[in-house]
Amino acid sequence: LNLLKQTIHNVKIIICKPGFCPIDNCRCAGPKPNECKNDYTCTGHKKCCMFCCAMRCKDPVKGIVEIEVVKEIIL
Repeated sequence: LNLLKQTIHNVKIIICKPGFCPIDNCRCAGPKPNECKNDYTCTGHKKCCMFCCAMRCKDPVKGIVEIEVVKEIIL
């Protein structure tokens, strides 16, 4: 899959990989370093999910494609 990013009127639209992040049942003892920034920093079909106190690449739970809209100031 290719990352699809488009910026229109200072709004960045990111099409995420299909599926949903698995449920996180971990109990955090404290913050951990992140392993990913977004779905496309993960290899293959994996998604970047908050899991066990950090952003980690996880196998997705089946679902539809998500669309994330992030407002961003563009200079």
